[in-house]
Amino acid sequence: MHTKHLAFYSLVVLLLLSASLAVAWVFNTHLHNSSTHVPTPQPYVTGAPEILPGDPVFGPDEATVTVTAFMDFGCESCVAGFERILQVYNRLPEGTMKLVWKDLPEHGTVVTKYRTAHEAARCSAPHGVFWSYAGTLFAQGPNLLLSENFTELATSLGVPKTAFEACLDAKSVSTAIDRTTQQARARGIASTPFFYINDVAVDGVRSVNELQNIILEEAQL
Repeated sequence: MHTKHLAFYSLVVLLLLSASLAVAWVFNTHLHNSSTHVPTPQPYVTGAPEILPGDPVFGPDEATVTVTAFMDFGCESCVAGFERILQVYNRLPEGTMKLVWKDLPEHGTVVTKYRTAHEAARCSAPHGVFWSYAGTLFAQGPNLLLSENFTELATSLGVPKTAFEACLDAKSVSTAIDRTTQQARARGIASTPFFYINDVAVDGVRSVNELQNIILEEAQL
């Protein structure tokens, strides 16, 4: 987001994706029938994980609170986790929060059927559309993931086809995905979604209000 216009456009896109994700949530039988679960506290490593080169970041650099999200495109609960953290972002005063993406495909396994989706999203990042790409993957769910129409999605968002396919073929983003997966393993993270709100570890799907309250407490607002 290099200009105010791009930042505004991205925020509008995220608002629209948030609405789409809410619809997907209603029609997802598994999630619809499950109540929000607050997992038993685990001995996770505390302290915010390092932001690695290439990690997608949304929000101002000078934000008071950094939310780091370990996510998996093949994880049903991550649909709600992603949608809710965007809702919180849109509720907060400007400059309060920035969101950092960390890939954790299939809870850290090396080879998964969804890993290509993570690579595709990373390949969209240099073109400034990572968050729109990721939001669409979550909103459209398994149909898009299994069809593997990743190039079609990229070009619909304005990414040059040749550059995108070259990135996928080169597997140039695989190292970045491996590094965030290693970060998760080193911290004892074995499931997604998983958040760090500054130094506070938050596992599982939480309500919008709970996430917002933790962030406001960290921001001292």
